[in-house]
This record gives sequence, structure tokens and C-alpha cells, in this order.
Amino acid sequence: MSLRTQATPPPRPKRAPVEQVCNGVRSVKVRRILNNNVVAAVDAAGRDVIVVGKAIGFQGKPGDTIDEKRVESVFRVRDDAVGNHLASIVGTIPPEILQVTADIVTVARRSLGREFGDGIFASLADHLVYAVQRVREGISLANPLAVEVRTIHREEYLFARSAVMILNKQLGVTFTDDEAVNIALHFVNATVGGSSEKTARLMAFLHDVLGVVRDELGIADDDDRHAYLRFATHLRFLAQRVVDGEVEDGGDPKLHAFLVEQQPRAFAVVDQVAAVVAERHGHVMTLQERTYLGLHLSNLL
Repeated sequence: MSLRTQATPPPRPKRAPVEQVCNGVRSVKVRRILNNNVVAAVDAAGRDVIVVGKAIGFQGKPGDTIDEKRVESVFRVRDDAVGNHLASIVGTIPPEILQVTADIVTVARRSLGREFGDGIFASLADHLVYAVQRVREGISLANPLAVEVRTIHREEYLFARSAVMILNKQLGVTFTDDEAVNIALHFVNATVGGSSEKTARLMAFLHDVLGVVRDELGIADDDDRHAYLRFATHLRFLAQRVVDGEVEDGGDPKLHAFLVEQQPRAFAVVDQVAAVVAERHGHVMTLQERTYLGLHLSNLL
């Protein structure tokens, strides 16, 4: 009997509450010149925005109307609370940090093919201020969720590695891949809707399940087999459903019993995972969830 795992379809992306506009910007006035390429401004509705463009701030002054032909990106926050936070920190963040943050968010939007949740610009810029300070002082902090990020959020992590190269080049620092994990988490958090609490719950779930799987099956942290990447994708969507309180009903008892008989080791691990998920996350895995997880684990043996 040949068994093949079915890929779990990705959830339909939600429209992000941050509006990033390229060109077509009118009646935007300079509030503060941050550097030649980045200005803090106010749009026609009186909202604070960050405008990025080559030489857009050159010889400008507060009150000037921005030449829309020079605009490359506008970060306009539609959430008042985040807008207030952005306005409050802009004056405290070095212009070079604002510039590189704008560059990274713009590239991320294009490279990852998605919008991001409210506050990514402010939160990432704020983080980078202290990250740059740490690296210049020779302080290195490893993220305890590094394995989970590299495994489950591989796309964001690979992008974050390229972001580290941008940072090192533009800021003259020497960030390592450890910082890529931190940057990746900012984009993960923004993608799931800007809720740091939800991201923390997702990462805790992934940490617990991956810990059981790695310990019981002896899987290395840097395993890059196709079967492992498919398992990681399946696990990410399972985690999202659990955190969102969604239940995947159904399942075939006969098929499940057959698989348990054919792959006892894989399904013994499923039992351990189910026990951890129930105890630590309050979710009782359904028959279908256990069956699909067992199928993925059997492909790793």
C-alpha cells in the first residue's frame, strides 16, 4: 500500500493594516528631514508617514510639499495607536537605522510576496537600534527559538539572512545568522496579524512538538530533507489551527489502525506529541490530526 502525504493548503492571506504605496502620493508635506533619502511627513489627512526615495530629503525643509516623482515607498499606518508610537520614536532613531529599516521592509514585501501587519516599520527600527548597539559592544545573544524559526519559518529566515547582509553593508556592523532569527520573528509576528501574544503561543507549540520529534527520532537541527520540510510546513499549519481554536474533524479509524500497525514507531511519537499538546496547550488532537502527523513522521524514518 503506497501512502503519500498531502500538503496542507496555506491559509488565505488577510489584508494588512499597513498601507505601503509606491508613487501616486500627493499633498504630503515634510515634517522632518531624517536624511537625504528618508523623511518624516504628514499626508493630506494629517497622518504621520515615513516617505522613502532617492534624494527626497536633499535640501528640503519642514513644510515643503514632497515631489511625488521621487517617492519610492510610503509607510502609512492606519492604526492610530501604532501611528502615535511611530511618531514618538522617529525622532529618537538614527536616520541610518530608519533608512535601512525602510529598505528591508520594502525588499521583504517584494521578496516574500505579502503585506505585513501594523507596526512592522516601528518595531523593526526600534529593535535594530539596540541590536546595533549590542553588536558594536561585542554582546551576542542567542535566540532560544532559533531551531524553530529556521525549521518552521524557513522562508522568513532565509529572507532575514539577506537582511543581515544589507545591515552589515549599510551600517558597517558584523551581525551573524543569530540576528537573522530575530529579524525573521519580526516578520512572522507581522504576518500573523501583529499579535506578539499569538506569535509566542505559536512558537511555544512548535518548540514543544519539535522537541519531542527531534528527541524520539534523532533528527538533527539542520535537517534539510524534503520530507522534513514538508513535515515542518504541516506542523506550522497545525499550530496555527490550534492557536486559532480551529478543529480539524474527520479521520478514518480503519486507515489510522492500519498505519499504526505498519508504522508503530512513528505513531508512538504521535501519542507522545498528543499528550504534550493536550497538557501544555489544552488541545485534544483529533483522529485526522494524529493520522496526518503520523504520515509525515513515517516519511522521516
